[in-house]
Amino acid sequence: MSTQDGTTSNEDIIIGKYIFHMNLKKQGSNYVSVKRVDIIENPSVNYFGKLIYQDTLQSYLEQEGRVHRILNLHPHPSIKQIHNIIDITENNPGGIVFQLNNKSLYELLWENELLPEHVIMKYFKTMVSIVDHCHRHHIILRTLKISKFYLTEDLSDVILYDLDNSVVINHNDPFLQNPYVNPAYISPELLSNRPYDGVACDIWTLGIILYLMLTKKYPFQSENIQELFLMIISRPITFPKHLSKFSIELLTSLLNKNPLVRITTKDLLNKI
Repeated sequence: MSTQDGTTSNEDIIIGKYIFHMNLKKQGSNYVSVKRVDIIENPSVNYFGKLIYQDTLQSYLEQEGRVHRILNLHPHPSIKQIHNIIDITENNPGGIVFQLNNKSLYELLWENELLPEHVIMKYFKTMVSIVDHCHRHHIILRTLKISKFYLTEDLSDVILYDLDNSVVINHNDPFLQNPYVNPAYISPELLSNRPYDGVACDIWTLGIILYLMLTKKYPFQSENIQELFLMIISRPITFPKHLSKFSIELLTSLLNKNPLVRITTKDLLNKI
């Protein structure tokens, strides 16, 4: 459903007891993202990881690494903690490894018919709690999307696994300059090429995720990127008939094109 930028590779990299199965190099990022990592003596346990090279270490530490340090001090039960850190050596990149509990939320949604609304709202409330927690610690997630969430073992809740492109902001100057957003999730204000409020943009992204969970469609869709952006800026949102009044009201407040009046995480947590 969404496009992915990068190049594929079949090479594996072994560092200590870990095998990093190389599959996608993200362009312009601070690391190589690895969808599957195995432990040599126990390949039945699922992991994913990130390889960090010497020339990108400083950039990583200043951005996502800083976010991880804050969340290690102020953890959230639904944000996955790092399983292991591998130090960079002269001959090998370093890396961070996360253990995967279960299938992704994306897989669950597309393997089944539409989930019941009460299940979706339970998942969504956890997502809002995660975003609220990050914002209270001055963390903007920027590239939040449905594929970053995995399920608990009993499928009763979701866990955020990937903090890719998250950034810590100065609470005295919360505006950001550079957007890092999948086009399907981009908010109207990001298309103005001006500094933007990262908090409000994360709220918009939550709205896209909720719409996707409730309908299995994006609210704005076009193969032409310019047409898509025009739709995001100017076209009113339409809602399928099966959505409840509560869901429509919630989506309307999340996907308000004016970031100044978009709903807050505090108000969301009181509503859901």
